[in-house]
Amino acid sequence: MIKNIKYIGLIVLGLFLLTCGPKKDSRKDAVARVDQRIFSEDELAWAYELAPSQFAKLGKQKALDILVKKMINQNLLADKARQQGLDEDPEIQRIINYYRDAEVIRQLYLKHIRDSVNISEKELRKAFKRDKQGLLVKHYATKKRDEAESLWRSNAIPRHIPLLSGTRLIITKKFGEVDSIEWNVLDAEIEDIVYELPLDSVSRPISHDGFYHIFKVVDKDMNVFTRKSEFSNRKASLKSAVRKRKEHEKAFQFVKRIMQPQELIIKSDVLDELSGIIYDRYQNSDRKSVKIKNKEMDIEKIMHKPLYESRVAEFKSGNMTVSDFFFYNKVNPQPINIKNKATVRHNLVDIIATYVRDQVFAEKGHAEGLEELAEVKQEKVRWSEKILANELKRSVYKNIEQSNNKSNISRQYSKRLKEMLTGLRQGADISINRDRLYNIKTSDQGLSRKIDFFAKHL
Repeated sequence: MIKNIKYIGLIVLGLFLLTCGPKKDSRKDAVARVDQRIFSEDELAWAYELAPSQFAKLGKQKALDILVKKMINQNLLADKARQQGLDEDPEIQRIINYYRDAEVIRQLYLKHIRDSVNISEKELRKAFKRDKQGLLVKHYATKKRDEAESLWRSNAIPRHIPLLSGTRLIITKKFGEVDSIEWNVLDAEIEDIVYELPLDSVSRPISHDGFYHIFKVVDKDMNVFTRKSEFSNRKASLKSAVRKRKEHEKAFQFVKRIMQPQELIIKSDVLDELSGIIYDRYQNSDRKSVKIKNKEMDIEKIMHKPLYESRVAEFKSGNMTVSDFFFYNKVNPQPINIKNKATVRHNLVDIIATYVRDQVFAEKGHAEGLEELAEVKQEKVRWSEKILANELKRSVYKNIEQSNNKSNISRQYSKRLKEMLTGLRQGADISINRDRLYNIKTSDQGLSRKIDFFAKHL
């Protein structure tokens, strides 16, 4: 019986999804100031783009007025929280450092992946040509290498096996079942093979996902009626698609290079017990998957079990306990399929590996001194203010709850918070440059506005 899982599966997707963020703070583009705290144009633009879409519906000026007021209030409440010593709570500091490290990881990605990717004119023209061409392809897969090589030599495919991912199965009178393939939907390696393959020729076998694959292009549909300006008009979108593909491959290799030497081992006995606890808690849920909530898991009971401090993962530079797992789940919950205990266990393996990867990458970023970057320091300030302000609000609400007068708690809370903010604002040196605030460059087209904004910051 295997007691441990030696896990080097490399989860790349998701590592670099949030590769965007505010640029460094600058007094030159200060929009607002609270004592020594400066809010820049870029920080306000970032807050605006991340705000719920209904903010844009208020009109840009009103939305920005609300946001700058909210950010100023958050700063004041955070300072009040520090005065009360709330920032000395080790759990609060750990959460703040987690979000700081998320920015360290982003900067690590920018340094080693994004900034090293270059795209040539030749690559763009190649992408444009493929984008204008559709293929009808027959495909066959076998675990036997000799069979695949024999079929290649005889230029024959016995029957079509649909590729499924990224293709559309169609039935033709001339060729029978074939896959209709377009550019940028297949794995890059397979795409290169089929697009370079001569018509009616069978490809050499390629080993992929445990099978030997062969392909035969039976028809090509080339749209030759293109305007001279079309390439120029498509250049930006083509560049984005090519960059994304190249970055994904570089990211995969980067993760592999960093994580393989870590020799990650996930402890099966601990994993089994943790899987059982999670499955027992959610097995009667009507949902197919859940993001587990520590509160729902009754952590107080688990904390008193030996399991809580048991190591669920070990790797060269450290380890992860069950208590660490629940911390990461609190700040970065991942969906778990709760069909049965086996699916819970399978998902936990991937999730634990992801948490370990982030820990290792953060350590590498610190080793390279990335925490000293202005962007990282600014992100720590932003999250510190948000977390400490919320902690102070929670403290105020809890004090009201514990008081003798428990009627209209929500009304008492709102009143006390308003009075606190009024006093804090009166005692602070606050200034807002409305002209600069209203001239912040933003976009206002719902979801697309966020995507465009992210693309600019990438």
